Amino acid sequence: MTADTEVVVNSRIYSSDGAETFGQGFEGTPIGLATASGGRTDVVGLSSNSQFRTNVYACAGPDGATLDMVLVAPDGTEIATKTKILQAWMPFLKRIDQLMASGDFDDGTLRVTVTDGSGVVGASKVDSASSDPTTLEGSVSSSGATDVNGIYQFAIYDSLSYSTGGNLVVEGGAVEALDGTYTNWDKVDGSGDSECTWQFLFGWGLAMPTSLEDLEDGVTFSDDHSIHGLGVLTYTVALEIRDNLYITGTIDAVGSDFPAEEDGCNGTFPQLLIYGGKMPVE
Repeated sequence: MTADTEVVVNSRIYSSDGAETFGQGFEGTPIGLATASGGRTDVVGLSSNSQFRTNVYACAGPDGATLDMVLVAPDGTEIATKTKILQAWMPFLKRIDQLMASGDFDDGTLRVTVTDGSGVVGASKVDSASSDPTTLEGSVSSSGATDVNGIYQFAIYDSLSYSTGGNLVVEGGAVEALDGTYTNWDKVDGSGDSECTWQFLFGWGLAMPTSLEDLEDGVTFSDDHSIHGLGVLTYTVALEIRDNLYITGTIDAVGSDFPAEEDGCNGTFPQLLIYGGKMPVE
């Protein structure tokens, strides 16, 4: 292994010298999947406070883009608004509190309506202490959706305003795939330090297909991480899809059989909140 080699271990990245780092990735979006005039992009998970800053990015299509932006709190209260006009293929990147008079806020959603042209919108949430970024991609809606089937992207929020996320695939009116990342920074000890610093990929233990009715009531499944020398996490996930577009829900987790050096991962974790929306289709 060379000096600059990096190895992925259960969602944490370690260089050969033992330093822990985090990366960020942005998926390319074909122009046919950009949000067109009359459509709306929702970007969830924005925060601007002493712990996090958020950068908003956009790129216009061949005819430019007019973007009407509304930042809202989790309860739907409007925080700030901004209209941005971009020329053809013009890129844009700005910190949210510099883009609009937002002040400090937690767990905001940026609702962007394209009133002319087309564009792609998203955000990058950055930990102010470590500078580790989290990509916040937009979920796109048109004037409405008549079919519940599709791919939904969601974000999972803890009480510290940290968010991870994942994807939910609905086919034939039932869940065919659930892939997410569960992070537990809000399970803390008396000093305020995290008792379980791992990030867990979750969802493979859920029986497929799972009916949406069962998911609304809450489904329980377990993911076994013993292959990584860890234990078992048992999740209870409750999700509701509204208007065939939007996801709201909760996730609870209980850890068991973790070894002594990871004993903080045993026991009950605080409940986390889930928000998301449907991804665009060609």
